[in-house]
Amino acid sequence: MAFPGSKRKGGANPIKNTERLSPDQFSKPGPWYPMVSSRVSEARYDKGLQQIHVIFRDGTPWVYDGVEPNIWRNFRRSASPGRFINRVLNSYVYYRGGFDYAESEPGMGDET
Repeated sequence: MAFPGSKRKGGANPIKNTERLSPDQFSKPGPWYPMVSSRVSEARYDKGLQQIHVIFRDGTPWVYDGVEPNIWRNFRRSASPGRFINRVLNSYVYYRGGFDYAESEPGMGDET
């Protein structure tokens, strides 16, 4: 089941966050990383919810849901973040916005 407003169904775990969260899971957003890209401004990983949060150059925020930590590491290391989104992240459930832009706690999501 996709989120309202999501562009695609499918991906690694196409169920709602509320359906897959156990009591010990909660939001643990990492720091924002600036991206060297003509399309992507910055991104971060929420290891509690297994989400990648992306802000595009035009200011549009997107969430990619059910993304494993190794995919986040590959995204950060990719030569072309926009191409990585098209080829990899768009196979996950994704939707516009829905995350807090506030700074995250230091050390969260820093695993590389």
